[in-house]
Order: sequence, then C-alpha cells, then structure tokens
Amino acid sequence: MIKAKKEPKITTNSTNYNVYANSNQKKVRLVFKVNSNSGKRVQLDPNKFYLLDEKRRERRRPIDVRLLNLSEYQGFPRLLHEPLIDKDYQIYLLKYKPEIRDTFKDYSISGYKDCEAKISIAPNSTIFKKQKPKTITYYYGYKKLSSRRVGLSFNVGKDFKKGKVYFGEQLLSEIHIE
Repeated sequence: MIKAKKEPKITTNSTNYNVYANSNQKKVRLVFKVNSNSGKRVQLDPNKFYLLDEKRRERRRPIDVRLLNLSEYQGFPRLLHEPLIDKDYQIYLLKYKPEIRDTFKDYSISGYKDCEAKISIAPNSTIFKKQKPKTITYYYGYKKLSSRRVGLSFNVGKDFKKGKVYFGEQLLSEIHIE
C-alpha cells in the first residue's frame, strides 16, 4: 500500500509533457507525493490511479504517469493488451508484456463509464502505404519506489470543474478547478 499527499498546484496546461488533449477536452495534471507504508521500496502499480468525473459519470485512467525529479521526468512503461501483429505499426514505446496485469478494471464502479488511455499510432512507412493510423488502448508497467513525486495527467471535458482521484479504493484527493 501507499500513502499519498496531493501537492497544491493543479495545472490544466503544461509544456513538460508531450501529451495532448483533443479539441473538446483539456488536460489536467496533478502531482502527488507518494510514500510506501513500510518505508521500503515497493512496486507502484500506476493502473490503480483514476479520476472520477461525477458530472459525466466517468472513471478516467491517466493518459500519462511520471515520476518527477528536479531535472527529469521518468515515465512508466506503456504496455499493450495484445501484441501488434502488423509490423508496420510496431513502435518501440509500446511493449506487450502479458505477465504484467492491468488492474484498472478491478476498480470499476457501477454507473460509471471507464475511459481508457488511448494513443494513435501511424504506420512506420506512411509515405509508401495508404494505411490509416490505429487508435489503441494501453496500460502501465510498474516501478519500484519508496518515496517519490508522481505526476498524473488526465484528459477531461472542457467543462470539468471537480472530481476525485483514487488509488484503488483509497480516496487520495478531491479536486476543484476554477
């Protein structure tokens, strides 16, 4: 288990991440100080983080999860639910590791729609082929930590004003955006 304390700053725009929201959404970035209960290094499963948008009745997976240092941002590995069969769509940023379980669905809430993290990938040689980009969902691999700052980015509707952030069944914070 972990203990998490939300840091005071909430941003809806950040140049530190190359993660974008589409035209009818905005990105919300939250930072938490995360500590293991034992004080020893433990595996952090970032798939347990989610944001509840009570107005839209949506449970959102983060579109990006990063460990934050003073000078760098370490992302968690992005994993595929199924291997990419088409070699034209193979990209090094997404791996297929079935031994790492996606726990996001374990915390589904009745009456709420699960909103997955998605990425659009283009074929490797688009100049020579007339293939369209594919949109795929992904989840995250784990990292060991004892105490770190964790940045979570979520795509939300433009009218999003308040919600709750959870880690599994544990409420981490209620958020309000002016």
